[in-house]
Amino acid sequence: MKIKGVLGLLFSLFLKLFGIAVLFGLIGYCFDLPVFGMFLIGFVVNFFLGTIFTYFYGYMHEKLLVDQTKKMLEYQSNKTATVACAFCHEPNIVPIDLSQTKFRCTKCHHVNRLIAEFSAAQITVPQSTDDMIGRAVE
Repeated sequence: MKIKGVLGLLFSLFLKLFGIAVLFGLIGYCFDLPVFGMFLIGFVVNFFLGTIFTYFYGYMHEKLLVDQTKKMLEYQSNKTATVACAFCHEPNIVPIDLSQTKFRCTKCHHVNRLIAEFSAAQITVPQSTDDMIGRAVE
């Protein structure tokens, strides 16, 4: 790591830990209040505000992460299929994409070929009972 990056990191850390405390100390100096006492008050305020902010940010980040994971799983459930590997028979989640016919197994790392089968069925319409037996069923 370069010296410039380390110095930038240390300066950022110093500002986060002591920024508000130094500001309180300067306010105390300007208004002829005890500088060290104001520094301690600023440090305590910074500590409590930082703790509350960290807790709130962590909570919001965790909630966002859960929501994104849920949306991603919902999206993938419609667009993926579970296919067993031809070599080790380990189930793999494979995206449904007709342009890709190969996938690599997550366990044995062998390349497998996907085979999709489609068939057609005739669309039927129910016939009326008059047509089936010649007269209406009562």
